[in-house]
Amino acid sequence: MIKVLCVEDDDLDRMIFKRALKTSEHEVQLIFEGDIEGGKKHAAEDFDCIFLDYSLPDGSGLELLKYLREHGNTSPVIMVTSQAMRKLPWTP
Repeated sequence: MIKVLCVEDDDLDRMIFKRALKTSEHEVQLIFEGDIEGGKKHAAEDFDCIFLDYSLPDGSGLELLKYLREHGNTSPVIMVTSQAMRKLPWTP
């Protein structure tokens, strides 16, 4: 079983994400949280992958990533955003 945490506040993006995983041929345990505080609850858990929305209602996904790493979580992370053409801090 693949264990995935998705920290995403948008219901439509959650639905798309869930539907995409359902079409895979893998058994997936999918946990959704909608904000940084929700994501922090899982800092001690190991995941096969964590998807973090860049823009969350209580801060940025980068803040949550920093918190997870400071608390020893080394799960692979993919940062996502639905903000088209948004200038992110690490882009030129």
